[in-house]
Amino acid sequence: MMNFLERTRRGMASGLHVFIALIWALLLAGNSVDAQTDPNQATWRVMWANDALFGSDNQFSNGFGVAKHSALADSLDQTGGTPAFGKWLARWLLPTGDGLLYREGWSLGHNLQTPDDLKQRDIILDDVPYVSMVGWTNSHIAFDNRRLTGVQTLLGWVGDVTLGEQIQSQAHKVSGANDPKGWDNQLANEPLVNLYVMKKRKFFDNSWMDASGNLDGALGNLFTYGQAALELRFGDRPDGFAYQINTIGHNLDFDGRIHQPGRSYLYSSLILRGTHMVHALPRDGNLLRKNNDAWSNNNQLNAEEWIGQIGLGLHYERARWGAHLTAFFSSSAIEGSRSTRVVDPNNNFASLVFEWQF
Repeated sequence: MMNFLERTRRGMASGLHVFIALIWALLLAGNSVDAQTDPNQATWRVMWANDALFGSDNQFSNGFGVAKHSALADSLDQTGGTPAFGKWLARWLLPTGDGLLYREGWSLGHNLQTPDDLKQRDIILDDVPYVSMVGWTNSHIAFDNRRLTGVQTLLGWVGDVTLGEQIQSQAHKVSGANDPKGWDNQLANEPLVNLYVMKKRKFFDNSWMDASGNLDGALGNLFTYGQAALELRFGDRPDGFAYQINTIGHNLDFDGRIHQPGRSYLYSSLILRGTHMVHALPRDGNLLRKNNDAWSNNNQLNAEEWIGQIGLGLHYERARWGAHLTAFFSSSAIEGSRSTRVVDPNNNFASLVFEWQF
């Protein structure tokens, strides 16, 4: 236990040092080209998430993605610049009213998951399965500085055609980590379809912090859940709502911030979240093709229905770019008493995001 805590402490310290170094590099490089924020321009993001900072390589292992969020608009019909295939649904679910702003966005990403024992070639039925998935989301939000409503659709695929084995094997070869041997037992190929809805309300706001409540849910064969959260921001922050950094498909991906032209921001965030998980493909296996997949049909995993999560974030935003580091700590997602192979039942990871406006 002490060794794990020490690896976690060192990993987080190392990650923070990297984040600070990157901020300084961007400051030096960006001073000559920084300009005022233009609300009529879109924002691009690139994201990388990994659990290596916590000294583990089980459950969620790695994720990366790219996203684009449109400029602010006064109505849903005026949002544009993204392939918004879920806009017809958003018209039914999003509110209208004076003072509301609208934004649409898309994200494309890839996620990997592995069991704890990467040296085992045979199927492991009492730990999480090998999972490789890709997903494409479209999100639409209506919001102001006090409230936010969001809806998102996801289309994706899980299975060997998403090249998870090749990606992880090459990454581990470069880093010197253990070569994962069990990818022949990954979840079967299956299309993914998911819907996400979200409601936020800000109930406290002063010069140094704000606090918001959040209710959201997901329905589909990737995730089906309901969850509630308390979201706090501290420091010099933009109007709107906490920046959420999500690996593809885990939550609704949106940009609920309202920037003032030419402003820079430095702030931290704290998210306290409780989730009731009804179905999660990474721990329950295939839903549509359960009988065609050995792990999904025979697993002995005893998953928790209720999961708590803490997210700690550090955010630096200039007029035309920003950088975000977030660490996520979860309660036990798996009951260790029956899952003897699960050395680390918590699903902790950290993410790093860079964004540009052009």
